[in-house]
Amino acid sequence: MPGTRVLFENDRIKVWDMIVPPDEAMPAHTHTLPYFYTVVEPGAMRFGESSWRPRDGETAFYAIEAGQPKHDPRMVNEGATRHREIVVELKLRPVNGYDHSNVHTGARRDGTTPPSDAVGTHRLFENDRVRVWDLRLKPGDRLGRHLHKVDNFFVMLSGGLIRFENPDDSTDFKDVQFVDDRVTFVNVPPEGKIDNRLENIGTKAHRNLLIELLA
Repeated sequence: MPGTRVLFENDRIKVWDMIVPPDEAMPAHTHTLPYFYTVVEPGAMRFGESSWRPRDGETAFYAIEAGQPKHDPRMVNEGATRHREIVVELKLRPVNGYDHSNVHTGARRDGTTPPSDAVGTHRLFENDRVRVWDLRLKPGDRLGRHLHKVDNFFVMLSGGLIRFENPDDSTDFKDVQFVDDRVTFVNVPPEGKIDNRLENIGTKAHRNLLIELLA
């Protein structure tokens, strides 16, 4: 098990939470599928015989080949704060393709404000398989209207109350209360999916990891 609990699973991905409190350990384990991790709460870690001092947002991808598993040693948290990372396994494509029976169409495509390609506040990582975004909004912060071009999912690290508002029509909005540790998978139509401007209208900081699936 490459994590301490499963947050989400479908035919494309399996999302693990890995939480290691101080003085506790993540047992040795084996990876058999391509995967990546993103650190969201860095601890002071002992990884086998080596020390590891990750940074918040550190991401690494491993392209595991069939029949060539990767064995990770025991990882101990030697620090005073907990260590947390999100680990995502990428499943092999089914013979009949992935399930696209539920497609999210998004916001109206009219208006004068063009959507941005920035679907998060900071891009953490990109290769030919995935693009990983951090999306952080303090109370009162905004993320502009944006366009999702590929299937994606987001891991809610810190929820809160978010308003989705059409920048060209202030009467066109909806408020969504997000819940911590939820994962939402979004199938995007061929023309893309527009999200209206996001504003944190709550009292706590909002953060999620948004992962675009590029292949």
